[in-house]
Amino acid sequence: MPITEIKVDSIQNIKQLIIETQKDDTIGRYRSPALFRGLPNSTYTLQTSLYRNCKEKSIELETSILRNFYKYALPTANHDSCWERMVAGQHHGLPTRLMDWSYSPLIALHFATSGEDFTVMEAHDAVVWKIDIDELNELLPENYKELLDNEHAKLFTTEMLEKVAKNTNEYDEAMRSASMVLLEPFQVTKESLINTPIFQFFLEKS
Repeated sequence: MPITEIKVDSIQNIKQLIIETQKDDTIGRYRSPALFRGLPNSTYTLQTSLYRNCKEKSIELETSILRNFYKYALPTANHDSCWERMVAGQHHGLPTRLMDWSYSPLIALHFATSGEDFTVMEAHDAVVWKIDIDELNELLPENYKELLDNEHAKLFTTEMLEKVAKNTNEYDEAMRSASMVLLEPFQVTKESLINTPIFQFFLEKS
């Protein structure tokens, strides 16, 4: 998938990013046809917390991390699915292959411009990454695309993903670095209803 880079150097550029929405009749509101993620430095790459922490051992350690998290941190929870365990782990700061994205470019802009030392922000550019949902979904394996069509959905739920991949090995085998799944997580807590993220699965290479 080609990457188009756009230099945002005026408030008008930002305004165009914000108003680029489409009416979603199923929820009765306007939503962007894309997802956004902001980073405070344009030299930062899109890396999952699993890869940042485990590097080349990501694949080797991922199953153990999820198993031990479920064993010691979620002993009373009913998360039989590895995808549900992963979502719960992400919510609690566990290193996972998930990455937070948002429908809102304003939320992405917030993360791109906050948490940094303002005295050095002029030394580098911030960046907002944008994913075209339909374009990415077109790269999915056929059975994944058929499931989205049957569910009249553009994003997967953990229940939907369970139908096509029971575990990370099955998922990685199906993707083969060609695409990735956009996952809308379940409600972990009441507070998580506010600013609910969209999770993106990355293929973790050994």
